[in-house]
Amino acid sequence: MTPHFDCPAPMVEFLPDGVNVILCSDIRFYDSLGRIWSAFSGKRSDGASIPRLLWFWLGGPYNGFHRDGALLHDDAAYLFAPANEVTFFTALFSSERGAADRMIREATIVRIDQAKLNWFCRDWEVSKADAIYLGLRIGGWLAWMDHAKQNAKGKI
Repeated sequence: MTPHFDCPAPMVEFLPDGVNVILCSDIRFYDSLGRIWSAFSGKRSDGASIPRLLWFWLGGPYNGFHRDGALLHDDAAYLFAPANEVTFFTALFSSERGAADRMIREATIVRIDQAKLNWFCRDWEVSKADAIYLGLRIGGWLAWMDHAKQNAKGKI
């Protein structure tokens, strides 16, 4: 299946804290395996968790082709980390986390392709998508484990 969004770019409203947004429209993405990833209006997000040191290259939490995938990654994936994946190894090797990380890369590439960039710019943007994916695979286990612990306690 060809990955695609079935909606236009989502609308968000920035909250007074300057960090978080509220999703003002639904967003839905179909990945290459046919899985549907959805985030609904009213969900809160802090955007992509990109280290500030890398913003000059990758972009910040809300700018760049990764923005829409990041909204889904937070709200449709990591938030629902299974309660039984609370250890380092279960979080590190979670197939669900792997699917979520793959989804943000695919969603980013879909938005890159929709922009119809020349080959050089497209390759540059895909390298950013690859870097974000690699960062998630290396360091995302900690956030996954934290969400799983909260889910185990029934806090999410």
